[in-house]
Amino acid sequence: MKSLYKLVLSSSLTAIGLFGLQGSAMALTSINANICQSDFNVRIIRSGGFIQNASANTISVVCPVIRTAAAPAFGWQVYVDGSAPAPTTARGKLSCQLESYNFDNKFLGAVSFTVDVAGKFDRLLTLPPEKVTFFSHQALVCSLPPNSSLFDIQPTTP
Repeated sequence: MKSLYKLVLSSSLTAIGLFGLQGSAMALTSINANICQSDFNVRIIRSGGFIQNASANTISVVCPVIRTAAAPAFGWQVYVDGSAPAPTTARGKLSCQLESYNFDNKFLGAVSFTVDVAGKFDRLLTLPPEKVTFFSHQALVCSLPPNSSLFDIQPTTP
């Protein structure tokens, strides 16, 4: 899982470098879920900017989250949109955690949510500013039960 996280992080930094030169970094803050990665041995449907767990088991995905500036005084906020099936004991529930690490990969903190009902969701996660330091990087880690989807990851602050 740690190597997957490093792969996603390096890919996101490359994307920032390539696309950031073409215009304002503020335009890059909405991220479709196609950028999320999982174990390459699972079935994931990628279509129209979303991902869906097409396997019979719950899977874990890691999504880079682009931050273009230091967190404001109230914290750094990210919306996560998706769709979850009805939770069952066998399948479990969809859950996501927004994690923050400093420049040498020391864990700084995290915030999370769990979806308890079936249907589309739009959840706001807020990391306190002390968990989002200038040289830190962030990632969204989600546990997706079968037939669940992620659509969009959108920071509301730079």
